[in-house]
Amino acid sequence: MFAAGTVDGHAWRLAVQDIADPGYPCLPAITINGTDADWVYPDPGNRGVVALGPALPGVGFGFVQLPASIDGVTVNGGQKAPAVTVAACGDRYHVAGFVYSLAKPLRVTVANPPPGWPAVITMPVVTTQPPSQTATPETPGQWISTDSARDQTASGTLASGRLSGQSWYIQVQSGPDYDCYAFNGQGYQMGSCGPLSTPMGPETIMALPLGFPKAGTGATGYAVQVSPGTAHLRVVLSDGSVLLVTPRIVNGRKYAAFIVPSSLRLVKLTWLDAHGRVIASTTALPQYGYVQFRP
Repeated sequence: MFAAGTVDGHAWRLAVQDIADPGYPCLPAITINGTDADWVYPDPGNRGVVALGPALPGVGFGFVQLPASIDGVTVNGGQKAPAVTVAACGDRYHVAGFVYSLAKPLRVTVANPPPGWPAVITMPVVTTQPPSQTATPETPGQWISTDSARDQTASGTLASGRLSGQSWYIQVQSGPDYDCYAFNGQGYQMGSCGPLSTPMGPETIMALPLGFPKAGTGATGYAVQVSPGTAHLRVVLSDGSVLLVTPRIVNGRKYAAFIVPSSLRLVKLTWLDAHGRVIASTTALPQYGYVQFRP
């Protein structure tokens, strides 16, 4: 942990931690309250911001990675955010973290900066209201950072098959600030991004409706980032049928994916361990977009 406090009666903390599932190569990320992750490298100059939306309206959180010679930053002319050196995944990070109001522009400054370092640090901007008809707010819990972990991503296919004679597949692209899912079928695609979580944090349940016009039918693709102890995801549909889905690993994280034909609805998901025991279940399921669920 490198920063913590209380805002509007809610405790918060920022930390650098490994977000890979146990047994997989270490993946360092900055997290807020143990979830909502942003991959990082120990590079001075990287900075990021995030807002949690309805969970904590009107408030943003930020960090700046600094050289060892800088002991902290000043936020909006008054708040002092000290820099703390922390270790994760074999590297050391010198980073300052803070909370700020979204009601006015964010200004982060350094007193007496060393040569080559700016006195005013340009920060990314969180958009909480659409500035135009074509723009939309950022996803709550999805970081906006400048380094973006050197723009690295990892992708993989989570599920594939055929429906009404049409081939389909669901993929995930895990990036520095997000998990993006795509449901592809017969040349058509539906995609959406959600926040990164931690292995024991809330799990994103993403729904991607897609029509197959040539077949006169359609389906909704579902993708779920599941906890490390999940051996199977049991899917119950509106006609009473049950699917047992085996998770796949992408970039050291477990995901499960499946499709629901347009004539049916998803009514329940149940997480099962290796012995078939129930870890958790939920009926609060999206038809479009995503919800987050903590098992």
